[in-house]
Amino acid sequence: MNILRAKLTKHAQLDAIPLRYGLITAQIITLEEVQRDDISTRRQKPVEISAGNAHYLADAYDEQDNFLFRGRFVLKAINSAEADYIVITVLPISQSHSDRAVSEIVKAQRETGVWSSEFIRDTLHPLYISDQIGDSNQLFNKLVELASRSEIEDSQAAVERLETIIQEHEERARELEQINSEYREKIFSLERNKPGYANEDLELTDAYTLSAVDTIFRTKRNGDRVECVRLIFSESVPDRIMDVGFDRNGEIFSKASSLVGLKVKTVTWKPHFFTPMKWFRDVYPA
Repeated sequence: MNILRAKLTKHAQLDAIPLRYGLITAQIITLEEVQRDDISTRRQKPVEISAGNAHYLADAYDEQDNFLFRGRFVLKAINSAEADYIVITVLPISQSHSDRAVSEIVKAQRETGVWSSEFIRDTLHPLYISDQIGDSNQLFNKLVELASRSEIEDSQAAVERLETIIQEHEERARELEQINSEYREKIFSLERNKPGYANEDLELTDAYTLSAVDTIFRTKRNGDRVECVRLIFSESVPDRIMDVGFDRNGEIFSKASSLVGLKVKTVTWKPHFFTPMKWFRDVYPA
């Protein structure tokens, strides 16, 4: 993969690129000299790896073939129905600048209309590349300093809103982490009590919208054809399959069919052998 057409998410286009590269670009870009970074890909969170996200270094060009910058692009797994790759976010090549909290705060402020992409580009980018806003505390302190110099309109209100957003973000992150952890353990407990389970590793995917359930056949290496249950999703993620031999009474097929239209998570046994974004052993409502 040396040249590809890519579509930026709103976060990548309006937050990440203005913050990290000081540019505001169109949503469609072209990536050239594309090189996969396996080390950084493996360092992602398990849920990001399970989703099939991968890190690439590449040169970005606009649709007029003007060079924009060389950066680190996190690409979403693509399926055959998609015309473009999806850029989830754009990171610095060195990955040595701001933490995830800074990115989340910038996104929240832009989505609520407090900051524009122009403000992120013109005011925050110079601070970012000079390592003055490496974490959420530095960002907050720098904004207080800017406010004291009247560089932010309605500065006191802006600082107060930022402080509230930081607190709400941290509280909500803790709540979600606890909820996800408890639900994950509940699912794993159910899986461990199933017949045939022999202390294998388990992995649970992120939530995706289940759009259809059917059966297909796959061909094994020895040429045998095996019937499989297939899950199809609304999002741009791969289909997931399970050999019907693991669902002889059709119970999982029926359960999956009842969840069509809902967000679901799938669980995999031995994820190092059975990729979570390709295989599943059961499906649960998110």
